[in-house]
Amino acid sequence: MPLQFIREHVTRFPADVIVNPANRNLRPGEGLSRAVFEAAGPRMRAACEAIGGCEPGGAVLTPGFGLPAKWVVHAVGPLWLGGFHGEEKQLDACYRRSLALAAEKGAASIALPLISAGTYGYPKDKAFRVALQAVAAFLETRETAVYLSVYDPKAARPDPADCAALLAAVSARGRGLLDAPEETPLEDELPSLDDMSFPAPEEEEAPGPEPSGGFMARALEIMGEKGLDEGALCYRANMSRRRFLALRGAPGGPDRREALALCVGLGLPLDEARALLARAGHVLSGRDRADVIAAWSLARGGGVFRLNAALYAFGEETLCFL
Repeated sequence: MPLQFIREHVTRFPADVIVNPANRNLRPGEGLSRAVFEAAGPRMRAACEAIGGCEPGGAVLTPGFGLPAKWVVHAVGPLWLGGFHGEEKQLDACYRRSLALAAEKGAASIALPLISAGTYGYPKDKAFRVALQAVAAFLETRETAVYLSVYDPKAARPDPADCAALLAAVSARGRGLLDAPEETPLEDELPSLDDMSFPAPEEEEAPGPEPSGGFMARALEIMGEKGLDEGALCYRANMSRRRFLALRGAPGGPDRREALALCVGLGLPLDEARALLARAGHVLSGRDRADVIAAWSLARGGGVFRLNAALYAFGEETLCFL
C-alpha cells in the first residue's frame, strides 16, 4: 500500500493507528501531544500512567479511547542537540518501533506526524528525511496505507545540492530534459521555491497509442525483464495491489499519472519512460511544472518516494494510488 502526505491533524484522521509524539513520562505535553490526550479523554492518561514511561527512541501502545483511531502509538523522539548526540539514530528507531507496533495490531492504515519536529527542535527537513526513509523501508514488506502529516511543504525539499539542481530544471522549464520553449529564459539567479510558479499549462497534443502494443502489455514485459513481481512494482510505483490489478484489466489503460507512476516503479530512464508513456498517448511537457519535476527525477533515478517529496514541496499532486 502507498505512502501519502497529508496536511491534517492526526487526532482527526480515521486511521487504525495514529502516532503521538510523546515525552518520556508519557504525560500530556505541548502541541500535538496535548491534543491527543484531550481528544482521547481521561482514560488515555490513566493507561499511560500504568505503563510508566518510555525512553527516547522507543514507543508504547495504548487504545485510542475517544479518538477515531483504534490505537495510539506513543513515540518518544529525541531532543535536538545539534545532531551530534545520536539524534538521527534515535529518531529512526522511534519511527521503526512505531510502525512495528502498528503492524503487530494488524493495522491497515497508520497516520504519523513529524516526530520531534515541534517543541523538541528537530529541523523539519531533517525529520522528514528520517521519516521518509523509515516508512519506505516498512512499506517494502507491508500492505499498509501510511499517511505522513507534513503541514509545511518546505520540509519535503531535497537536500541543498539536489534542491538547487531541481530549481534550475524547473526555472528552465525542463530544457535539457524535455522539449521546452526556447524563449523561456533561465534567470541568472534562481527564484525561490516559494515564489516559483507556472502559468496554467497549455494543451499539448499527445500522440495516439503506438500500434506496436499497449502500455500495460509492454509494462508487464519490462517487469518480467527486470525480475520484478507485482508486489515489488506496486511498492516502487506507490500503488496498491488492488489499483494495479484494476489497471491490468482496464480496456482504456492507465491515466497519465498512473502511467507515470508505473514508469517510475519500473526504474526506467527518462527516454524509455517517455517512449512507454507514448504507448498510452501521454507526454511529458516542459510547460507543466509537475512534468518537469518528474523528468528531473526520472533522469536521476531517485524513485517514487523522493519524486513525491519534490512534488509535495512544490505544491503539486503526488503519485499515490490506493
